[in-house]
Amino acid sequence: MVGKKSGVAARIREINPWLVQSRCVCHRLQLVCKDSDGDCNEVQNLTQVLRKTYNFISKSSAKLVELKEYQKLRDERQLKVLKFCDIRWLCKFNCVNQIRQIYGSVLDLVYKHKNPDLEKDSKVREKAEVVFEMLASYETLFLVFILSDLLNQVNLVFKKWQSESVHVMDVFGELEVLKNFIILNYLSNENEIGGLFYQELNAKFSNLSTLAENHYINKYKIARTDEEHLRLIKITKKFAKSLLDHLEERFQEANFLRALRIFDVRYLVKNLNRFEKSYQEFTKDFGSILAHFKNAKEILEKEKIIEEQNENNSVELEKKNKSLE
Repeated sequence: MVGKKSGVAARIREINPWLVQSRCVCHRLQLVCKDSDGDCNEVQNLTQVLRKTYNFISKSSAKLVELKEYQKLRDERQLKVLKFCDIRWLCKFNCVNQIRQIYGSVLDLVYKHKNPDLEKDSKVREKAEVVFEMLASYETLFLVFILSDLLNQVNLVFKKWQSESVHVMDVFGELEVLKNFIILNYLSNENEIGGLFYQELNAKFSNLSTLAENHYINKYKIARTDEEHLRLIKITKKFAKSLLDHLEERFQEANFLRALRIFDVRYLVKNLNRFEKSYQEFTKDFGSILAHFKNAKEILEKEKIIEEQNENNSVELEKKNKSLE
């Protein structure tokens, strides 16, 4: 469909070189998340934690029953540890957000199975020890809460883009909202970040004395230092910056397609009552359209020059071969 040489878009472009090609926005947003993961080792490590936790708990029906019992004791929601899959659009957020809500119960279960008095199988104890060490670290806890915040915004964009009522002109407006959220909460302040779940986690560590002794942070002695906290904030900012850069890279035509709203009757009617602001937005959008076609024209002219040069070279080569014969 979108092959550069013989795809449908390439063949239509032969007839109309001004064709604007836009691939599936949901698939591209998923690739943005995947590319950003690859830029941050700590986020990649968290993915491995999610996979190992799932493999340890969810492949045993007995452990699933135990998990439900611990959830009742901690008054947590009856949720499962989800399997992480790269190609599912909403998967990463669902995995991270779900384990955030049952973090204490998961720790209780894994801790039980690493205890030699309660678990007689040495292989199970070894696996439990590995998973527990990962989960009982401040880095893992921090990233689980942070990604629940950040990926929740990505998740909202996915859902809006997949809704039946979405309009093509609204698609890139949602992208702009996502970019602004990232900048405001993760890149505007050098030593601090925002987000609802992050504030919740920060409050817990700021008031440890008020937490119950049985709270998983106190029970399993999950400690944080100022140095570790600042390091993780820098990692979060690096991930957020990578996410923003890949959004720009994967959605280069976003400003142009969003600018096409000036031809949308819904948009014109909606903005009749705020003429001054609408005029400024119209001017900006019209400028984006002109800039796009100016750039497209330059590209077409360059391609034409290259094509002519190749034809001339072919003719000269053919003449040379004939003269040699």
